Amino acid sequence: MMPYSKEYHEKNREKINKYAREHYYKNKEVRLEWQKKYYKRNKEIIIVRNSKYRNSHPEVAMVSSAKKSAASKRLPFNIDTEYLREIWPEDNKCPVLSFPFTKGTKTWHDSSPSLDRIIPKLGYIKGNVQIISWFANRIKSDATPEQLMTIATYYKKITEEKNAA
Repeated sequence: MMPYSKEYHEKNREKINKYAREHYYKNKEVRLEWQKKYYKRNKEIIIVRNSKYRNSHPEVAMVSSAKKSAASKRLPFNIDTEYLREIWPEDNKCPVLSFPFTKGTKTWHDSSPSLDRIIPKLGYIKGNVQIISWFANRIKSDATPEQLMTIATYYKKITEEKNAA
């Protein structure tokens, strides 16, 4: 085998890439078997490493989850991690309920950051998503602003009546 040469690589880029693709597909079975064995041997380490990464980079998990959700619901999707970093609240607090985002270890909890579609039918597109708490997102769900106001008005009324009694 020839030593690495930048010039050689630049001149033969297509040939090298073609060989790499062929090698990749030809050895797919072997690679998959190796990956399974590696995962089995290092399962605990991989789980801890992945968990730490997801907790320190929640936007990566949000994009991945949103992409799957958009595909299954046949909704438009054009967001990426950079966009989520741009729209992340600067104070790291839920803009709806004003409590700080905290990241869970294995499950969602009320103060977990969550990706919200402002107008659900428009999908996960730039300008139509925001980051709010999971609790606020659950409350909002797919309700319209009018439905939310009706619910809020109703509960305000009955709690005032209970407090007055």
